[in-house]
Amino acid sequence: MACTRLACRRLQITLGRHAFIPGRIVHTNEVLCPLTLHGSGEAPVMTWRTVPEAVRLVDKQIACVDAQLHRVAVG
Repeated sequence: MACTRLACRRLQITLGRHAFIPGRIVHTNEVLCPLTLHGSGEAPVMTWRTVPEAVRLVDKQIACVDAQLHRVAVG
């Protein structure tokens, strides 16, 4: 399997004090993030996303909660 720039990192895996073998870490830029808001009454749905995608998703969730708080405060 070829390493793409974002998908994996090549490294030397330590087998002992003086023994190393080539290896790779795959999916180094992914986190598990929720697709549903906490407390929304729905079962939590989780998915693997890259860090930039997860940040955008969390920003959207924060904006949604801020809008809900504004509606409660005004109305």
